Parts: sequence; C-alpha cells; structure tokens
Amino acid sequence: MTPEQFKVIFEARLEKIRQKEIIKGKQYSRHGDRFSHFKDTAADENITPERALMDMWKKHITYTKYIIEDIENGMSPSEEHLDEVTGDMMIYPVLLEGLIRERIEIAQDGEETKS
Repeated sequence: MTPEQFKVIFEARLEKIRQKEIIKGKQYSRHGDRFSHFKDTAADENITPERALMDMWKKHITYTKYIIEDIENGMSPSEEHLDEVTGDMMIYPVLLEGLIRERIEIAQDGEETKS
C-alpha cells in the first residue's frame, strides 16, 4: 500500500469517527454529561469510570482478536464488522483521555477551592 493509499484510508477513518461520536454521543449522554454511561456503569459496579470504560473497551479488543483469528483461518471480516470494530477501537482511547482530563480538572478545581 502506498502512503497515498493509506492516507485515504486514514482520512476516511477520522471522518467516520467524527460521525460516530456525534451519533453515539447523543445515545450515551445523559443530563449533559458525555461520560454518564461510564459513570453510571462504574457506580453500579463500584469501580471508577475509567475502569468501566476499560472493561467495555476489552470487548472491542476481543472482537479485534477474532477478526485476526478469522483472517489467519482464511476468512475475511465483513466491511461493516471491520468498520465498526476499527472505529470503536480508535474512539475508546479518546474517551478515556476525556475522562482522565475531566478527573484532573475536578481535582484542580478542588485544590483551588481549598486555597
């Protein structure tokens, strides 16, 4: 694959992620909080939102492993399945970054309040 061919794939993926985030963001957000899904799951499981996200992300890692195993056994994934798994694998780190940045911001605000 040439660098130019890869760039086309890369740019298309970024656009798909943008579109998916808009749709999924609306589905999973509650009360104006983009991370409510992770926070609610965390509260139910008595874990941190970051841990809840990681646990959900593992599902997509497993799906990716299955795609690789299928390829090694001569089976190709459907375009739809590859698209879905690839997009999820790429967006979860960004969601995790957002959760961590939010936690840092809250901690910093708490420190400012104490001063």
